[in-house]
Amino acid sequence: MNKGGWLSEKGVMAGMLTGLGCWLMAVILLVVNWQRLPPEMPWFFSMPWGEQQLIEKTWLGVMVFTFGGVMIVNGLLVRLIGGGEELLKRVLIWGGVTCELLMVLSLIRVIMVVL
Repeated sequence: MNKGGWLSEKGVMAGMLTGLGCWLMAVILLVVNWQRLPPEMPWFFSMPWGEQQLIEKTWLGVMVFTFGGVMIVNGLLVRLIGGGEELLKRVLIWGGVTCELLMVLSLIRVIMVVL
């Protein structure tokens, strides 16, 4: 393990910064468009057309902040793991980043459909 701490390890810091960037992009996107969003928006595109696809716009905020919490938990888990498990650390961080990126892309898609 590096003496600089858990964030100085190769791949972990890059993953945390990428995750933070994705999360900030989602927060900014949501805040900028919040007033223009309708009260209900389509989210579940696999469901039949109509009310079954809709969610309230407050759930978008809940999802964004939940993914921020997931990144924090992943960071804490990586810190608790300590040295020796480099692959597990990278899988935790980059798996979280991948999920967060997919959430941001879904958010962009919904906003583009609605606006």
